[in-house]
Amino acid sequence: KIKGTVDDVLDKLKSMTETLDNSEVLTQGITELETVISGVRNLGVSDQRFCIDLSIARGLDYYTGTVYETTLIGHEALGSICSGGRYEELVGMFIGEKMPGVGISIGLTRLMSRLLKAGILESFAPTPATVMVVNMQEELMATYLDVSQQLRRSGMNVITSFDSRGVGKQLQQADKQKIPFCIIIGSEEAAANMCSLKDLRTGEQMKVPIAGLAGVLKQRLSNISE
Repeated sequence: KIKGTVDDVLDKLKSMTETLDNSEVLTQGITELETVISGVRNLGVSDQRFCIDLSIARGLDYYTGTVYETTLIGHEALGSICSGGRYEELVGMFIGEKMPGVGISIGLTRLMSRLLKAGILESFAPTPATVMVVNMQEELMATYLDVSQQLRRSGMNVITSFDSRGVGKQLQQADKQKIPFCIIIGSEEAAANMCSLKDLRTGEQMKVPIAGLAGVLKQRLSNISE
């Protein structure tokens, strides 16, 4: 197995071309590696941050050039957290003409779990929304969308539920996603331009005019953040 610094490995590979017959493929591979390494260095990446590893063999067989894997310093046991390579023929399989390509995939699950464990990232709510407009009746969807837009224009993050299940199931889903407030509008409320505002943290529910809903919610939300 060939090991050493980046330049050591390149020198050893070049010496092999002098002793091997039909080394055109090897020569081409070395040229491609030199191009990649030159680009990496030009980006200011230190040689201590990367190496040539001739043992890497990605599991997918459509790679036609350089392949690469990334590990997290201090957490090498995680394995590769970002991998990819060059594939010249893949797109051509679908469009009938040759088109070069290069890509990567990021292992978000293993990366995020380690960042959270290390305290580099903090856990966050399942959704950024603070309000859900519940879907009580499909025929009132235009009203729900209008109310949602009014609240968004007031600077709130709002989810409009398209769930066809009962109100109870939708409230459970909102609670699971840590959404503190739900807006409930039935046919009677819609006719009176009213709504029910439910605080999922306390269980409190109150009637509010739709025209004044944004103001009431802003006050409630400010109390949460204090």
